[in-house]
Amino acid sequence: MWEEDLIRKLVVNAPHDLLEAIYARGLQREGPSWPEIVRRAQELGIFTAEEATLCLQLTTNREGTVVHRRSHNAAKEKYPAEDRMEQLIQGMSRMAELIDRYSKEIRTISEEVLGMEPEATVEQLRGRVAEVQDRIHQEACEIHDRLLAESTRMEEELMAKITHLKETMQHLALLKEVVSVAVKPGGS
Repeated sequence: MWEEDLIRKLVVNAPHDLLEAIYARGLQREGPSWPEIVRRAQELGIFTAEEATLCLQLTTNREGTVVHRRSHNAAKEKYPAEDRMEQLIQGMSRMAELIDRYSKEIRTISEEVLGMEPEATVEQLRGRVAEVQDRIHQEACEIHDRLLAESTRMEEELMAKITHLKETMQHLALLKEVVSVAVKPGGS
């Protein structure tokens, strides 16, 4: 298991008090030690014994001092696409939430109309429903447009990286051939 996976597993599954301890140790260099944090994670069932041992090996050296390999922003520096993908997923969740909100608002309007006096008209109900429909539709279109633009940008960046990778692999194959010809036993 990679170091990032262990840390992610710890942070995602940690209760609030353990998260505060991790924050205090990792960023402020105070609070419980890494061995205490890892032991607590193992007690809570977040880590198996093997994972706890590995996590301790990754966070401490032989003298028992904490190893600071990277800054606290290292995950964002190394994997920015993960953050952007998470934003896309959150945007999709907001779209789904619009359906729930629409349903609640229509139900509220219905309850209000049913509780109104007899002079409430069908046109009033239709007008209020149309206003809610227009507002929710507008919000959905705005979210969709932002998500589409971001996903298109991500796709273009990924395609450029794939193209670059393919070109690099072709250059590598060519270099291999040049080296093979140059150092081939029995060759000229």
